[in-house]
Amino acid sequence: MSKEYYDGNTNVSLFALGEKVCRGTSAKLSPPWAGPFEIISVDGVNIILRLPRNKALKVHSNRLNPFFELQEWIANCGWPACYL
Repeated sequence: MSKEYYDGNTNVSLFALGEKVCRGTSAKLSPPWAGPFEIISVDGVNIILRLPRNKALKVHSNRLNPFFELQEWIANCGWPACYL
């Protein structure tokens, strides 16, 4: 019952195969996001990531954020280059 309730309140996954994402961490003294990791499978709200050494990890889509390369972010932010 609770799994269906939790999954029903989540947004549909907007991630695609091969995309790079950052995974949220929950450790108190670690950085809030780890990554980037590559998506190797999408199963509804569950996403399987490729970790270092070819390991895999299944995570819920709520724990992920898209990963942006710095140059890509600068090009798309709309700020003049002199402010960066």
